[in-house]
Amino acid sequence: MEDSYESQGLCRLGERDITKTYKLLPSTQYDSIEAKSLAVDGENSASHRRNNIDEVLIDGVDLVETTKTCEWFTCVLDCCDISIDGVEEIPVSHAGKKVQEGTDGHIDPSVQLPDETDSDQTLPSKVQCKESERILGDLLGYHRCDFQGRNDIFKTFSHAKGEPLPFLVDQWSIKIWKKGVKRVEDFPALVRIAYKTRPKGQSLTWTWDQAGKNCVFTQGAWINNRSLFPCQEPPGAMATWQAFIQAPPEYIVLMSGDEMAERETLPNGSISHYFFVNMVMPPSMLALAVGQWTGVRLSAEVPTGEDDILGLIEIPGLKSKTPCYHEPWPCRINCTSEPVIPAYIYSPKSVQRAAITEFMTKVPQFLAAAFKILGPHPFSRLDFVIMPHCFASLGLASPSIVFISQTLIAGDGSFVSRLAHEISHSWFGLLIGAMDWTEEWLSEGFATFLEDPIQAVAEKWSEEKFWEISNLRALLRYRTLKSEVENTASELQVMRPMGGLTQMKEALQIGYVKNGLCPDKWFLQVHYLKGYFLLHYIADIVGPAQLLHVMAKYIAIFHGCLVLSKDFFKLLFETCPSLHQNGITQDEINREWLDSPGIPEILKPERFITGNKLIEEVMSEVEKWKTIDGMNWTKDKWKSKKKRRIFPEIPEIRKDLIPEQICLLLERLLQIDSLNHKTLLKLKNDFELHVKNADIRHRWCELVIKHRYTDGYGDIRMFLLKDQAMGVYLYGELLASEDIIQRLLAETCYEAVVQVMDRGCRRTVEEMLGIDQHDKHI
Repeated sequence: MEDSYESQGLCRLGERDITKTYKLLPSTQYDSIEAKSLAVDGENSASHRRNNIDEVLIDGVDLVETTKTCEWFTCVLDCCDISIDGVEEIPVSHAGKKVQEGTDGHIDPSVQLPDETDSDQTLPSKVQCKESERILGDLLGYHRCDFQGRNDIFKTFSHAKGEPLPFLVDQWSIKIWKKGVKRVEDFPALVRIAYKTRPKGQSLTWTWDQAGKNCVFTQGAWINNRSLFPCQEPPGAMATWQAFIQAPPEYIVLMSGDEMAERETLPNGSISHYFFVNMVMPPSMLALAVGQWTGVRLSAEVPTGEDDILGLIEIPGLKSKTPCYHEPWPCRINCTSEPVIPAYIYSPKSVQRAAITEFMTKVPQFLAAAFKILGPHPFSRLDFVIMPHCFASLGLASPSIVFISQTLIAGDGSFVSRLAHEISHSWFGLLIGAMDWTEEWLSEGFATFLEDPIQAVAEKWSEEKFWEISNLRALLRYRTLKSEVENTASELQVMRPMGGLTQMKEALQIGYVKNGLCPDKWFLQVHYLKGYFLLHYIADIVGPAQLLHVMAKYIAIFHGCLVLSKDFFKLLFETCPSLHQNGITQDEINREWLDSPGIPEILKPERFITGNKLIEEVMSEVEKWKTIDGMNWTKDKWKSKKKRRIFPEIPEIRKDLIPEQICLLLERLLQIDSLNHKTLLKLKNDFELHVKNADIRHRWCELVIKHRYTDGYGDIRMFLLKDQAMGVYLYGELLASEDIIQRLLAETCYEAVVQVMDRGCRRTVEEMLGIDQHDKHI
């Protein structure tokens, strides 16, 4: 790859705006971004008093401070692995003159703005920054809620003349101050930062796609976007942003944004892509992907048919307008006329046909189902991007864009429920965020729970089918959770590590996220699954339809806000008196589910098994396969004695099991101490396991490893090369076996992908292999 990015940017601190310009240029350093970032100070900006400054850098010139006792107000921005070239103050004393006379601050009538009459209410646990917004509007010269005017102002200032400011960069932040300024009120309102990303920065992944062509995307991982641009990481420090990205015409540029990119051909032949976001949100939500891909628009037709079986006849708020209690931005909470928003699939040409076949009809169906369950879509469009093999997750949702692993293209539609998961994040995780980042279950648990209802509504399952499939999946998830709990540190099993608001305040003072850099967390599903089972447990008491109605009401009240677990449960108990009637209390939920490790005593697998025909069918098939295996061992025994014997007829095997049934069958067979290799061969051939979805193939690979079935080692190799997002566990199994051949298999697979492997996966695998990471470039 022989490209680099040059960038200019603008951001406001507190309630702020980030504007960036990226330029893709020929360079010998392919994996870096040169940038200029303009920051506008607001009353919520992170800051501290600076004491005893020894050495700072101003525009590349060393300056030694001689005064040790002065205390200057210091603005602190989070960043990591970026080189700061300079920081400038942009004078804004005459900013108001930049607004054209007669601007009417036109607002799109299809969007909802905050209700001023409710500004003093304390409904959600939110940060109200309307006064900050007013001050910034007066200072910079734009009318409140004139979003186009605000964006134009920031674009103007991104090229304004500036004056140098002193700054200091450490491992995790940049500190900016102005000599003589001791109060936040006197700190410069606009600050521009010129910087360049570094190749080792973990926010970006520079790699090759499936066609061998260059691409780059925001990986985020543990440090979010800190190595992409200076920002404020606490969830409460939300911002809008704008971006100008320049790239050669053969590249597709995709980014979080309210609308499709505005494109302009530049004199040098490159294309400028302009994106903007008017909804304030944490900078960690910004996502970027650039590659030589092709895009296909999906159907916008609204699926028709009978009402679904979950009783979702009407979403709360469809008859009357839902009020907003968040910061001013064009909210779509009352956009009830668009059940299917514009959606595209972007991918390399080599996988485009498979992606279209898998998702073309499913995405519109799932969008319509999510709309019916949760209400209007928070964003006006949605791009799905098929990521390279090195992508370390099955899916990653950001505003208006979802990164999808190629692993989800199963070929038989058996992974489409994951689409429902990622679509759900538009509401849970993006529209409503967690005030405490450690309460991941508020997004992941909700999204996991909604997989089944959304698919059921989209595909119009019968009530019986919904109950059987959702409980079969629950059993599989329970087995996964049980395994993870048995092999995970207890502190990583707690759904609410900070213990609620009191400890949350202490955490904000400390300034770190508990277990935030723990590499084990990246591969764990505990928060997904415990959160899912908590909601499943509640649904068993109040009914699935009632719980989904509570979720819709929760969205109507808390959209655009940051929440804690207690906010949801307060609403839940107020709406569902049957919980109290069944002896369920908030204290019990806190004690048994949120604040304790392990699996709650009340959660038993029998609740999913009893009366489930799909599970009963699998149990019957397990016994048949045990019989077949016994016959194979007996045949081998008699063959060694060279004696003839008549054996009973082989039981007839059902080959029409659905994918979830095959997964459960393989899990039960994994519990058998020893399986004959002839049994494994028949198992593979009967179900064509090597071409099934990744869940099935993963369990098949576990069987191969456990029984040292060498004829199946090729399937393991293909899995580790093509399904890297799910391969880390198999590396561990190969090495734990202490088999020389299996270790060699692990080593050769690692060597084949190490140059394009995700950093987190690579670090974990290298630890397993005993490779000294101090000698490696991570």
